[in-house]
Amino acid sequence: MMAQRCPDGEPVDEIYVCATLCCVLAAGFVTDTIGIHALFGAFVVGILVPKEGAFAGALVEKVEDLVSACFGKIVGTVVVSLLCKMPFQEALAVGFLMNTKGLVELIVLNIGRDRKVIQFPFFFSSYLFL
Repeated sequence: MMAQRCPDGEPVDEIYVCATLCCVLAAGFVTDTIGIHALFGAFVVGILVPKEGAFAGALVEKVEDLVSACFGKIVGTVVVSLLCKMPFQEALAVGFLMNTKGLVELIVLNIGRDRKVIQFPFFFSSYLFL
């Protein structure tokens, strides 16, 4: 239904992407509540989401941004912590804690880049500093 409201060639309204991600979280919560693994609910929603078109492209782009930001922060923090002779479990905990730092700033940077308010060199350098 949301994919039908997003014709090719026009920008996808972010409310549709947010609604889809909320559906994924809600489905995971419901399946976890009834005793099935949360991944199953997210999988079912994933089956229902179209794989082609403007909506699918926008959804993939937003999820890739989120995953790359989280993964990069966690791995970077873990590597530096291990180089400082910190035990792996503590390094991983610090990595996940550092993941929460700067999340809003990353979102603002991505919005600025998408709306062409921020040029790529500034975006990239700010992204590295966060």
